[in-house]
Amino acid sequence: MEDLNIRITQHHTAIIAVALKKLQHKIKENPHTMTYLI
Repeated sequence: MEDLNIRITQHHTAIIAVALKKLQHKIKENPHTMTYLI
């Protein structure tokens, strides 16, 4: 059961990493994006 939890956590970490990369790309294109997030 613990092994499954570790796999799920790794999967979520990967999704978060992809989301952050997309977010960084948006911020590079439009620096004002950051102000909307805060």
